[in-house]
Amino acid sequence: MGIVLHMAAHANIDGYAISSQNYFSELSKFTGETIEPVTHQAVSLARGKLDWQAFRYLLSEANQDTQLLNPRYRYRNHITRAIDGTSITLPRSEELLEYFDPRKSKVGVGHYPAALLVTALNVFTGQCKCARVTNHFDSERDQLRSMIELDFSAGDIALLDRGFGGDQTYLCFEEHRQHYVCRVRTEGKHTALWIQSFLASGKQDAVIIRNVTNTKTGKESRIKIRLLRGPAEHSDERMVLATNLLNLRKYSRKSLIKLYRSRWEIETMYGRVKNLLKIEAFHAKSVNGMMQEIFANLLVISLTAMVALAAARELKLDPDIAVPSFKNARAVVKRNLLDVVQNSDKLTPKKARRLARK
Repeated sequence: MGIVLHMAAHANIDGYAISSQNYFSELSKFTGETIEPVTHQAVSLARGKLDWQAFRYLLSEANQDTQLLNPRYRYRNHITRAIDGTSITLPRSEELLEYFDPRKSKVGVGHYPAALLVTALNVFTGQCKCARVTNHFDSERDQLRSMIELDFSAGDIALLDRGFGGDQTYLCFEEHRQHYVCRVRTEGKHTALWIQSFLASGKQDAVIIRNVTNTKTGKESRIKIRLLRGPAEHSDERMVLATNLLNLRKYSRKSLIKLYRSRWEIETMYGRVKNLLKIEAFHAKSVNGMMQEIFANLLVISLTAMVALAAARELKLDPDIAVPSFKNARAVVKRNLLDVVQNSDKLTPKKARRLARK
C-alpha cells in the first residue's frame, strides 16, 4: 500500500523498479535501518493480493466531514459537497475491456477503454467523501443516488450540475431527508415545462409543488421545489437553481447562489488529479490494480487538502482572501507520507496541523 501511495504522491512518473528503490530508500532513512528494495515482480505480485477496497476504506477514514464543526467549514451548519463525474482513460488490456468500453465517435471506436469517475467533494475542506468508478456510458444519476443512500447523512447538502437533476433525483433526496442545490436546464427543447413557466413569470424566487412517482416502488409523493433565478452566464443563458432548502430567512436566494458557485471546487479537484497527479498514467492493467490507483490518487488529494486546511487554520487565513498553496501542501504530504503509512494511529486534525508546520 505504501508503494502505491508513494507512486500517486509522486505523480505516477516512475515504474515499479524506480518507485521501489525510492520508496525503500526513504523508508530506510525513516526507520534507521537499511531496507533493500523489492523487485518489479514482487511489487506486481503483492498488488495482486491487495484488495482495492482497502484504499476506499482509507479514503473514508481520512475524511473529516463530521469532525470539523467550525461554521467556516459548513453552510448554515450543513455539510456541503459537490458531486460530479469525469471520464478517465484506462490502459488497454483484455481484462479491462471486459468491464470498460472504449469511447465511440463519428470516426469509429477508440483504442483505450474509459471509466466514469463520480466523486463527492466537500467544498469547504477539499476532501473527497466517496467515489464511484463505472463504465463511462453509465448513468451519473445512478451513482449519485447510490451515494445518497449509502454515504450521505440527513441534513447534508449536495451541489449538482445540470446532468444530475430530475424528479427521481429530487425525490431521492426528500426520501433520505437530505438537501440539494441543482442547476437546471433553461435552454433547448428538453427544458421542462415548469422551468419554462418559472422563466416566463419573471419571478426571482418561487416554490412549486410536483407530484412524483417513485419508479422503483410505484409510490406517489408531493414534493416542494424552490426555484431561484441567478445572473446571466457568458452565453446569456440564465442560471436557474432548484433546491429543497425552502426557508427564505435561513437560506436566502443570494447566499444559495453564492454557495452554488463553490461547486467549481470539484472541477478544480479533477484538474489537479489529472494534470498534477497524472492519474491516467496507470501502472496496473487489471481492474483491481486500476481501482487501487484511482482511490490512492483520491486519498493523496484528501491528505493534501487536510494539510492545506491545517495550514490555513494555523495561520488564521481568511479563505475568501488567501489559501495555502496546493502544490506546497502536496510537498508536505510527500515528505511525511512514510510517517502516515508507518504510524498505526489515525491521522487526526491535530496531527495534520503538526505535519503542516514542518
